[in-house]
Amino acid sequence: MSTVAKWHQSRRGLALGIASAGTGLSSIIFPLVATQLIQTKGWQFAIFIIGLIILAIGVPASLIMKDPPNKIKRKLHSNDRTSQGLFDILGLLPQFLKKPAFLSIIIMFMLIGAIGNMLYNHLVNYATDIGITALVAAGMMSAMGVASTIGRLGIGAISDRIGTKRDTAMCCILLVVSCLLLVSKVPALMWVAVALFGVGFGGSMPLVPAIMGERVGIEQLSTATGVGSVGIFIGAALGPWLGGFIYDVSGSYLWALLLSAGAGITAFIITIRMPSARQEIP
Repeated sequence: MSTVAKWHQSRRGLALGIASAGTGLSSIIFPLVATQLIQTKGWQFAIFIIGLIILAIGVPASLIMKDPPNKIKRKLHSNDRTSQGLFDILGLLPQFLKKPAFLSIIIMFMLIGAIGNMLYNHLVNYATDIGITALVAAGMMSAMGVASTIGRLGIGAISDRIGTKRDTAMCCILLVVSCLLLVSKVPALMWVAVALFGVGFGGSMPLVPAIMGERVGIEQLSTATGVGSVGIFIGAALGPWLGGFIYDVSGSYLWALLLSAGAGITAFIITIRMPSARQEIP
């Protein structure tokens, strides 16, 4: 994602949305493929086939990626750049972590990751608990994948027009609204919630390198994107666990959904206080 961000300056959001749309498409295609393989051949065979697909497509695709020409030229004219690269990266980390605004961005993405993955992992259980059939709940998951793909493309393109700050705030609002609609337990509103959630959570993913690219520059973009992504995956680890823990203690997903809504409001507040684009992070 950071490589895509380096190549595209004027329409970076759209480019990142297209690149990240693959994740949304995978959430539509691969659950069906994996389920079919598991039912017919067993889970070991399914995992083996998915591994082969990664080797056949993912590895070759990663090998043809390259930096933009101006970046390559800077590397060629830089003395000892190759040998100093790792130490340069390690030296950047303390600089980033000392900046309160940068830490707030990481926390913001951590909260988004926690909300998104809590809902993604517990939606089917929540739906069946309130009387929705497993087939309909599975349909909601597929609808979520479609909405996520649309969100990645649409939110990315919109960020080029209104800016990543407003775009991220909009994603946070969509996540909060989706949590509150799910609390209602009204089937029609739950379909709306699933659609809003897919757009909001899916659309927030390409914003990580977009936000970092505007605020730290291309030279430090890969490191900044990596650190920002760590925030998302910390949230991805905590969200599903916390949702399950709350359910085990209370016997309901109500408090997990309300807590997620609160986390979304907190992420929104952090977003609107975020430094503007092309403003150096203090």
